[in-house]
Formats: sequence, C-alpha cells, structure tokens
Amino acid sequence: FGDLSLRGILPAILMHSGQRTCGHLNFCMRCATKWLKKHANPTSDTPEPARCPLCRTTYDSMTEFPPHLLVKVIQPVKHCLAPLPQLCDCGPGRKHWVSPLNIHFTHNWISEHFKDGEESFGGKRPGILDTIRQLLSGEEPAELDCLDVVWYKGRMFVAGTGNRRLCMWRLLSIFLPARWGMVKVRFVNIKDRRVHWDDKFSTECMGDWVEIR
Repeated sequence: FGDLSLRGILPAILMHSGQRTCGHLNFCMRCATKWLKKHANPTSDTPEPARCPLCRTTYDSMTEFPPHLLVKVIQPVKHCLAPLPQLCDCGPGRKHWVSPLNIHFTHNWISEHFKDGEESFGGKRPGILDTIRQLLSGEEPAELDCLDVVWYKGRMFVAGTGNRRLCMWRLLSIFLPARWGMVKVRFVNIKDRRVHWDDKFSTECMGDWVEIR
C-alpha cells in the first residue's frame, strides 16, 4: 500500500456502528466501497453489512488508513508465475508442478469447511484456515498431496471438486510463495464420468475467484 498511496489508493479501516471491527488492512478503499455496495439491500434504507475477507467480521462503513503511517516499498517483490505445461504433455494421469494461481475454480462460492469425505489430520470438517495452520506446522497429509485438474477453453480448472483445496493453495502461494509457490497436479479427462463436469462447472467468472460463505 505504500506505493499505491502515491496513486491515491489507501487501505480501508473497516468500521461497524462507528467502531473499528478488526485489525485487518487487506482491503483498499475502492474495493471496500465496492464490496459494501454489492451487499447493499436496495429495498432497505439500511445497507446489509459486508464482511472482512479474512476474519468475516461484518462492517457497514470504512475510513482511510492515515497515509503518513504507510511504508513505501523501494523494490517490491515480484511474484513470477511459472509457465504452464504444454497441452500435448497433459494427457490423463500425467503430473506436473504448476502455480495455484494458474488454476481456476469451478464454483462461484464454497463453504469454509471441508466435507466429511475430505477429512484431514484426523478431524471432521476442518476449516480452510485450520488446514493452512496445520500445513505451516509441518503436517502434510497424503490427501492434499496432489490436485486433479482438467483443461477447459484454454484454462486449467480443478476437476469438478477440489475448490476448497485450491483456495487453500492459492492463499499459501500468495503469502508464502517461496515455500508454496507450486503445487503438484494430475490431469484427468474432462469427459470422465467421475469428474461430473457439466454438473460441477457453475462459475460465472471463468473461475477467476470464489466467495467463501
């Protein structure tokens, strides 16, 4: 945000009923305002509170973070995505290492918790952030070793399911790229009946983002 402030883009302090909601500064003023308008109820005089993207605390207003407290970055770290494998090398069963940021979601929204059938670390329905904490502590279960993907319209998507795992890998890749910048994927046939592609593919943004509910 230090460099962005030179262009008038400041982080937002999220507020609710005139008080600060949480300590996160991951929203800029533009995005926080846009998100608040998106969640506004046109039939009511009172807007429906939006939520912090990290802790899900509701907010109904925001204020700018004081620009004199921002640190200017002289040489920002650039996150370079590795090139994608060639289509001819991505037959069913072939495995590659790719950036999670090059993989797209199949759903518009996902639950915060894994399903019972996706149990990891011996606990039922672990949350995405709980699983990230376990990974950071050094526990890497076999269930998360490889992500099934398919090619569709020139893009790489999770193979029907796996959207929560992709969300987890994307967060790790963004914040800790040196350690989690690449994930192992296995290509499967999009026409495989086990993929259920036509039933699973419901994204309206071609998998660029997903909302956690």
